[in-house]
Parts: sequence; C-alpha cells; structure tokens
Amino acid sequence: LVSVERSVTGIPERSVQDAHQVRRARQTLREGMVCMGEGRIEEAVELLRQSVSIDPFDDRAQYYLGRAHLQISELPQAVQALERAVALNANGYSAWSALAKAYELIGRSADALETWRDAAILAPNDASRRTIQKRIKTLETRTTTDGID
Repeated sequence: LVSVERSVTGIPERSVQDAHQVRRARQTLREGMVCMGEGRIEEAVELLRQSVSIDPFDDRAQYYLGRAHLQISELPQAVQALERAVALNANGYSAWSALAKAYELIGRSADALETWRDAAILAPNDASRRTIQKRIKTLETRTTTDGID
C-alpha cells in the first residue's frame, strides 16, 4: 500500500540504506547538540559538519552548525550554514535571528536589518517581537548615521 501511495503521490521510496543514513545524521546532530550544551564547541562543529555532510537538507543541523561557528567566531562559516538553514526552512525563527546576528557581526548591516525584519514576522511572542523592533531601530539609526544605507 505504501509503495502504491508513493507512486501515486510522486514521493520516492527510500531505501534501507537511506533510512540508515538519516538515523546516523540525526544521531550525529544530537551528539553535536550535547557537545554544544557542554561547551565543547570545536567538537560540536566537527560532529555537526558530519551531520550536514550526511544530510545537507537538514535545516536543524545547518542551524546548529551555524550557531556553533558563531560561538567560536567563525563568522563566514556561521553565515553560510545559517543562510542554508533559512533556505531549507523559511519558517525557522531561531535561524533567522541567528543569521541577523551573524550579519551584524560581519558588518553587513543592510542584510542584518532586512533579516531582523523577516525574523520579526516569525517571532514566537510579543516580547520577542518588541526586542527585535528595538534592534531594528538601533540598526536603522546606525546605518543612517554611518551612511551605510
């Protein structure tokens, strides 16, 4: 029945090997998250890179990889992973806000401003939205004052 449904819906069947790879990617992601929680960021980066190499379409793995890179100030790598995360899941508030922070840190104020605006739309609550709106006002003032606009 599943095969018939998949052929009708156009969803390709996954092989047992594919399922094993997905489980391996998820396990590696979990291990990387544990390392992050324990402050072992370099180890987390390695595990998260492995997870992303196994499943490059996992937005959570891309997001956590980006966060780990941010924590050790590897900003270009952080931006790259976070851009992938938002491309894979346009509704991921955490990835949008982390990307906005990364853009700010590398001096891409216009991109940061636009990304904060996107994050504000996805904010999970009013308190987060207010915090983001303050950040947007600060950036708007800074970009106008610095002439970066």
